[in-house]
Amino acid sequence: MKSYRRLDYDTIDSTNTEAKRLFINGVRENTLVCARHQSAGRGRNNRFFYSPADTGIYMTVLVPLKTSLNDVIAVTTAVSVYTAEALERFAGIKPGIKWVNDIYVNGRKACGILAEAVFDGTDSGIVVGVGINVSTEVFPDDIKEIATGIGEIGAEAREKVTDYIATKVCEFCDNPKDRSYMDTYRRLSLCLGHEVTFIENGINTYATAEDIDDEGGLIVRTEDGKTRTLNSGEISLRLGRL
Repeated sequence: MKSYRRLDYDTIDSTNTEAKRLFINGVRENTLVCARHQSAGRGRNNRFFYSPADTGIYMTVLVPLKTSLNDVIAVTTAVSVYTAEALERFAGIKPGIKWVNDIYVNGRKACGILAEAVFDGTDSGIVVGVGINVSTEVFPDDIKEIATGIGEIGAEAREKVTDYIATKVCEFCDNPKDRSYMDTYRRLSLCLGHEVTFIENGINTYATAEDIDDEGGLIVRTEDGKTRTLNSGEISLRLGRL
């Protein structure tokens, strides 16, 4: 038996937005929202997520929480691993993870993840959106140099990828203290051992990525020899030097 119910849409503004609407309107069960097309797909920092019809996997998992939102703060890191695992297992893809949660294939971004909290005044929940470029070949000018599709994988593989991610998200929220996925995260990291640039408060700092802690923080050594741990939020990271 699946640990969630599934709702499918031909066209929707955003699967994350719909999942939040469902929660606000009283839905209190794990729910997977899928769409063939998003007219207003969203990424991190209110960026638009390009979602043309039938060329991608556009999905959001809604999980009403029984614990504090603080307990599931690592969900973005975890879901990047689940997504990469699904692509490896069912699509034959060799993905990499650019800290924090971008999935790369052949040096370009193929997937975005957006986790958001939702609260109705009494109960809280989390919605986790995953957008995967599958057979998408033409991208808008602002992302055409950095985006890619994984290549068509067939309907059965799409369903397996979707189900795997949704099931693992539900399992994570049942046991958010488990950090066993971090070994895979480190294995698939595109950053470790490489020079990176992190941008904080508009200032560029060059460093070498040395490790990732169990909370998903990136441990770097800056050019002055000091070590610090980067956490997601206001920090932007790029591979190599600007």
